[in-house]
Amino acid sequence: MVVNTLPAELMPANSAAQSLIVSQLHNIAAGALTGEAVSSEMLAAADRLIKFEQIGRWIISGALVSLVALGLLVGYQYLLSQRPDFIRTF
Repeated sequence: MVVNTLPAELMPANSAAQSLIVSQLHNIAAGALTGEAVSSEMLAAADRLIKFEQIGRWIISGALVSLVALGLLVGYQYLLSQRPDFIRTF
């Protein structure tokens, strides 16, 4: 998705070239490639890559928190069905 935002002159011709560009974008995002050798389009694409990775981490974190909450709710409902007096034991 990030590669598709590059200008036509930077678009990869095949999958090997696309893999190379993605690798370069990861290196730029990590700070390994800097200076005049990096075009402004590649810097912008690396910035988008960083933002997409952050969004992905937030989505995974949200899904994990939701699954934990669901597990706690299901466990609590199961516990109440097995021992209705559970709440009074605290």
